[in-house]
Amino acid sequence: MLAARRLSIPTLPGLINTIVTTSAWSCGVVLFFTASRNIYANALNGNAPRVLRFTWRGVPTWCCLIVLAVGCLAFMSVSNNTVEVFSWITNMVGGLWILNSLLQNIIYIRFRAGISAQGIDRSAFPFYRRGQLHLAWFAIFAYAIIFLVSGCGPECDSN
Repeated sequence: MLAARRLSIPTLPGLINTIVTTSAWSCGVVLFFTASRNIYANALNGNAPRVLRFTWRGVPTWCCLIVLAVGCLAFMSVSNNTVEVFSWITNMVGGLWILNSLLQNIIYIRFRAGISAQGIDRSAFPFYRRGQLHLAWFAIFAYAIIFLVSGCGPECDSN
């Protein structure tokens, strides 16, 4: 925007705003659709409450309302007081993502132990990579280090 103003092109900032807004809106619609359909699929598979199976004209109504409610949490950051809460939520989600990745590698190692105990040849699987077990152990170590040291540092003591 600043570059467009400095170039003295009067319509360019508006065009850039339109492109960015359209792109953000499109991304939001796609993510809304994907999230609501994932919740609906979980309900159909029995991994979410049965009430989420309800549809109205093919639209999973309760799933859409849940995604909308979670999306409205983003508006908490409009006030200065809620920026801290929003930071807590994003920090928790980031930490849980790291923990999830760590647990996936642990599950893979246990899976490998199970198929080895049954005498199944790992190279017969469609997705086989040499050294995958070693990489899983390395990833567990790396994710554990990241998870343990990614806490709040001295910048959090600004009160």
